[in-house]
Amino acid sequence: MMPTTRGLFSLALLAVGLLASLIAPAQACGRERWPAKVLADGVAIDAAQPAVAAVDKLRTLPRPPGVDGFNAPRAPAERRVYRVQAELLGFKLEKDGDIHLVIAQPGNRAHTMIAEIPDPRCMSGAPPVYAEDVARTRLAFVKAYGIPPATHFRIAYRAITVVGPAFFDFLHRQDGLAPNGIEIHPVLSLGPGIAPAASSATAASSSCPGDVTVWVNTRSGIYHLPGSRWYGRTREGRFLCEKQADADGYRAARNGE
Repeated sequence: MMPTTRGLFSLALLAVGLLASLIAPAQACGRERWPAKVLADGVAIDAAQPAVAAVDKLRTLPRPPGVDGFNAPRAPAERRVYRVQAELLGFKLEKDGDIHLVIAQPGNRAHTMIAEIPDPRCMSGAPPVYAEDVARTRLAFVKAYGIPPATHFRIAYRAITVVGPAFFDFLHRQDGLAPNGIEIHPVLSLGPGIAPAASSATAASSSCPGDVTVWVNTRSGIYHLPGSRWYGRTREGRFLCEKQADADGYRAARNGE
């Protein structure tokens, strides 16, 4: 008998749980407004038609009253789901199991905000459909970008589309924090952005003084040097400083390919 769609989603959720146990062993889930953060507070969100918004627009939204309580549910402004075209600057694994993304307004890396992909095991009480969305998103992210480091931010410089509800987090100097504390939390889906790969190569080179900008094939774990056959041409990959690629465990291609 073929498995049902719900059964396949459950298997995906289980797979993420197993993967998460490798990525983040013995991590504790968060505490501050955690039920609201992971959609387990019983407050419905409007996910049917995400509103298109820019990072710059979201950074200027007024911070709603009542969101600074430790157990505060989602405010009305946090029930709307947005689709955001952005540049992914970098990411890391947080202690609460979230994959923490720093995203920026395309063309202005000083204007940042945060997006978080939580560990589905920390979404107890959330509607299953959202836990499954997060599970698929987390699997897809790790497949595309590799296992996130817990000790440092991994540079990405990739155009990306982020979909998820707005959330106004506590203001405690998080990396990438928007002035109003707004985040996309949890991220329900990810997609490619609209910036050409060449601009990402240029952007990556600006952060690699004295180093070479390589193209990392995130599927094979191999990186390619400028001028080589597969530089910037594999279906999955990103530009990275060579020293960072080596530190993250990627291997140089043989024979200059």
